[in-house]
Amino acid sequence: MTIPKASLSLVLLTAMGCSDSGNGSSEPDADVDDFDKAALLRNVAENVILPNYRSFSSRTSELVAATSAYCASLGAPEESANRTAAEVAWKGAMTAWQMSEPMHVGPALDADLALRELVYSWPITSPCAVDQEVMKLRSDPSGFQIAQSLTNRRGLDANEYALFATSLESECPPQVTPEGWEALSDVERRAARCEYLARAAVDLEEQASAIVQAWDSNGGNYVADLAMPLGPESGFDSEQDALNALFGALFYLDIVTKDQKLAEPTGLMPNSCSTQDSSCAEELESQYANHSKENISANLAGFEMLFFGDTESGAEGVGFDDYLLAKGRGDVVTAVRDSVDRAREAIEAMPGTAAEALQDDYDSVVGAHTAVKVITDSLKQDVPSILNLEIPTEAGGDND
Repeated sequence: MTIPKASLSLVLLTAMGCSDSGNGSSEPDADVDDFDKAALLRNVAENVILPNYRSFSSRTSELVAATSAYCASLGAPEESANRTAAEVAWKGAMTAWQMSEPMHVGPALDADLALRELVYSWPITSPCAVDQEVMKLRSDPSGFQIAQSLTNRRGLDANEYALFATSLESECPPQVTPEGWEALSDVERRAARCEYLARAAVDLEEQASAIVQAWDSNGGNYVADLAMPLGPESGFDSEQDALNALFGALFYLDIVTKDQKLAEPTGLMPNSCSTQDSSCAEELESQYANHSKENISANLAGFEMLFFGDTESGAEGVGFDDYLLAKGRGDVVTAVRDSVDRAREAIEAMPGTAAEALQDDYDSVVGAHTAVKVITDSLKQDVPSILNLEIPTEAGGDND
């Protein structure tokens, strides 16, 4: 594949090191004659990124409560309703995280903390590895430490498998099937997976809290690092350096959403099926919850919030659009806004789930890819040349 499926966080970490403002108005939210870069950095840090992480953290707490209730009700009349509630809670947490994916700078991508992969390791996932952890926990409940588990055995993807998988057969090949799994009854297997699900949900909540703490003024205060670069603890040499980090984060929409989530499943890029211009459902992101389409929509929403500097509630703020307006390039702002709207429409036009669309209306998925590509083309061609921003190396040579 164009991007080896090794560590997505490593790819993003490398990438991110390197006419209107949301409601149709042609007026910028910052001074046109002397654009305030610090205002953009401060608004995005305080009013876009940190609130998104806080929202995700809140959703993980809801997931912990919902999974606990579900697991406690196994075999009881309320089991089905509680499982549905847990699935809804997982989807809420996943959507919140997917909105933050095009915003990752700083703590989530810190190589030492590995917080991004602890929350969500896709495309490095392993249902078999999760089954192995399930049996480790069952064999030694008091001694089991999920903090010692690898990233592909934790996080949102592990929660997805443990909660949404319909088969109670192990996903492992016979030679590595977890010891004791075959001897368990279906009731015991369901209980074992649920116990692991509950542990994994608590771990996810802890990682979400760690990210918020790293950004919050009561913790690592990364908001100040980004909003006020050049401080003694800041990792940025200048405001332009900080802007480049934010601009690099936006390329998640190009490197991951467009290429991995849309181009590979449609065979527009090399994939594991060795198909060309035809579907490869195995490359879809959400294999058990069928949440791939919603993830793509959330990626687009997160991109839009960061680019335009607007909050989740729709309140306007200083963003890259205002910087472009200050340069007299309202035409580019309008083009990006229009292309985001068209991409949203194209994604919504995919019938059913992404898997169903691939099977029943392949062209609609190609159409979504084409629409997203219009956005990312502008991100590579127009915006960086006008604002003197750096294009991540991983995206610079992309001509698909």
